[in-house]
Amino acid sequence: MSDHTHRSRSWVSLTNERLIHNQRLRLAIVNMVVLALIWGVLSLFVYVVIRQETQSAIDVKLEQYAFQIISQQMLFSNPFSGADQQVNPDIYYSVWVVSQGEVKWVQGSAIPTLLLNRLETLASSSGNTAGFFNDKHGETIYRIYQQPVNIMNQNLIIQTSSDISQEVEVLERLLLLFGFAGLVGIILTVVGGYTLGMWTLRPLMKARERERDFLADVSHELRTPLSVMQTNLELMLRHVDATTEESLEWVEPLYKETTRMRKMVDDLLDMAKIDAGMSGAQVISFSLSDVCGEVATLYEPVFTERGIVFEAEITDGLTLAGDSSRIRQLLFILLDNANKYTLEGKVTFALLKKGNSIEITVEDTGIGIPANLLSKVTERFFRADIARTKNAAEEEGQTRRKKSSSGLGLAIAKRIVESHQGKLTISSEVNVGTSFQIRFVKNDRIQKRKSIK
Repeated sequence: MSDHTHRSRSWVSLTNERLIHNQRLRLAIVNMVVLALIWGVLSLFVYVVIRQETQSAIDVKLEQYAFQIISQQMLFSNPFSGADQQVNPDIYYSVWVVSQGEVKWVQGSAIPTLLLNRLETLASSSGNTAGFFNDKHGETIYRIYQQPVNIMNQNLIIQTSSDISQEVEVLERLLLLFGFAGLVGIILTVVGGYTLGMWTLRPLMKARERERDFLADVSHELRTPLSVMQTNLELMLRHVDATTEESLEWVEPLYKETTRMRKMVDDLLDMAKIDAGMSGAQVISFSLSDVCGEVATLYEPVFTERGIVFEAEITDGLTLAGDSSRIRQLLFILLDNANKYTLEGKVTFALLKKGNSIEITVEDTGIGIPANLLSKVTERFFRADIARTKNAAEEEGQTRRKKSSSGLGLAIAKRIVESHQGKLTISSEVNVGTSFQIRFVKNDRIQKRKSIK
């Protein structure tokens, strides 16, 4: 491949790196925003629920304590004694009598003076209003419950209160913890999202890499025939006075390169159709035995003319659900490949039934493929310069490949096999031969599956 192609690929790679960087950053920001919203809503919900449950538990205790005081008739015996009684050490209580618009403390537990003054103010200002109130004295926060009641024709106000400073502090710490955890989570999300973005974008990167390589390979493959055509056209323009017979030496290369370009374009269109999944052709059940028999009959004279032994073993009555034209194309590709790279010896073509599977095998005694290249031979435009021990074989094989191969045949074959839910296995040894084995799951019924183009 030329330096220009490498420069083009480097430029595309740099562009891809910028695109991937920007896309990873966008994914990280989106993840951050989504996590922030989810964490914010969840944290607020948990905080509100805990706060309400905590406050509800305190309110229930205060309310129950107030009614306990009334039910035990602590006020009935001597409601104006002024004696302090502490039934619950965690809760303060006070009793106020309302007379002529004024309130007077008559009974209660040992209440801090400051709190008692605030309770008196609350009783005076709220009158006969019942409910819960919060009151803060310095660093201490109290929760107060007030309940008006009439006892022995006396209008009284029962108040119960409790120090909730500790609960408030816990709630504040919880809110701070949610905020801190959310901040750390957002930072980790940005870092993790950006890092994992590479994994998320890996399929896209591979697709763009394949597209980039495909364009570069097509450009490289078309450059040679176009250069040949341009050169011969320039020669013809320089020799406009040449006779038709003299011009044939320039016209013939034009025809050959045009034919090669046409074949390459047809192969590329075939690959595009197969990759996209079939258009037009319906999946039907056809006789695979008949298709293999027809292809074997067509290719037998080709091998015989070159002095190569051709053996075909076709099992009758085997059917397959798929596109018979594509299967025929697959067999042509494999047998043509065997013809190109087998200089002497034998080619074996077999269709056999093995259990619930159908197996097609094409074996040759050709030049073989090195083990390190077996996984690459089904890639587009791949053509290996395989070392051989015989110089004549090397020269003849390379010349034939350069003239007739576009490097797309086995790539198309692999896609045809996969579109029929089959498996292609290739085994080879240099200067010994190559074996292509295709296995289809036998199915006489038409399957509801992706149609094959």
